Amino acid sequence: MLWPLLILKSATKYTIQIGLAMFTYNNGINQQPSIIMAATTTSLIPVIVVYMFLQRYIIESIALSGVSDMKKTVLLILSFVLVFTMAACTGSSGKDVTGGVQIEKVSDMQGTVRVALAGWQLENGIDALTGNPTIGLNEYLDKTFKKMYPNIKLEVYQIPWENVKAKQTAMLLSGDADVLYTGGAFASQWYQEGLLRDLDDLIEKDTSFDPNIYLEGIMNNSYSTKSPDGSKQFGIPVALGRRMTIYDKKLFEDWGVDTLTAQPGPEEILDKAKKMTGKNPKT
Repeated sequence: MLWPLLILKSATKYTIQIGLAMFTYNNGINQQPSIIMAATTTSLIPVIVVYMFLQRYIIESIALSGVSDMKKTVLLILSFVLVFTMAACTGSSGKDVTGGVQIEKVSDMQGTVRVALAGWQLENGIDALTGNPTIGLNEYLDKTFKKMYPNIKLEVYQIPWENVKAKQTAMLLSGDADVLYTGGAFASQWYQEGLLRDLDDLIEKDTSFDPNIYLEGIMNNSYSTKSPDGSKQFGIPVALGRRMTIYDKKLFEDWGVDTLTAQPGPEEILDKAKKMTGKNPKT
C-alpha cells in the first residue's frame, strides 16, 4: 500500500487498499473494526463477480498454459468494466457552506498551490459512523476560495493519517508540496531538519491576517508552529481554540468531592477521579 500512496497525488486515483485505510482516523485511536470489515467485504464483490464470469477461462488457461485471442478480448473488456464500475462519482450537495456570507473576489494573483492534507475528506459522502451526509473539502473550496482567488490553481493531495509522515516527508524532499496540513510533532521535526521555511515575512506582508482571531497562547506558544526558541513562526494553527474538559457537577456532589478548579491540570483531574472510583454512594 505504501508505494501507490507515495506516487499517487490525486485521491481519485487511490487504490482500494488506501481507500480502506481512510476508514481509520486519528492515528488509529477511533478505529471501527466492524466498518472496516464491512468495507473490505464489499471491496471483494467486484473481484468475485469477475471471477464468476471468467472462472472457466481461468481454469482452462491454467490447464493449457495460455488463452485464445477471444478470451483475452473478453478478459480485457471485463477488466475495463470493472475499473469503470468502481470509479467514484460525486456531485454538489446543494448546501450553503458559507454560512450566508457573500463571497467576493479578493485578488487576481495567479499561480499554482500544492496542498497536502492529512486525513481530510475531499469529496462529498456519507459519514461511516452516523450515516449522515458530509460535505467534502473540494466543494467548500469551490464555493469559497476559488471565488476569492479565481486565478489560483489548487492541487490538493489527500493522505491517510497512517502514512502521513512518510508521504509528506517525501513530498517535502522532492518539492512537491507548498502547504501542509499535518501533525504538530511532524511539523516541528521537519522545521528543525530545515524542510519548512519561516512565515514571518509573509505574515507581515498580509495585512488581512489577524493573529488575534486565536485564543491567547494558541498562536504564539505552540511548539507545532513556533521555532524551539520561539523567535520564528513556521506554521499557522488550524484550530482557533482549545480542547476543554466537560464534567457533571452532580457526580462530584454525590461523592462529596470538590469540583474542578477553573484551570485544572492532569494531576488534579486524576486525583479527584481516583476519589470517585467505584459505586456512586447516592445512586
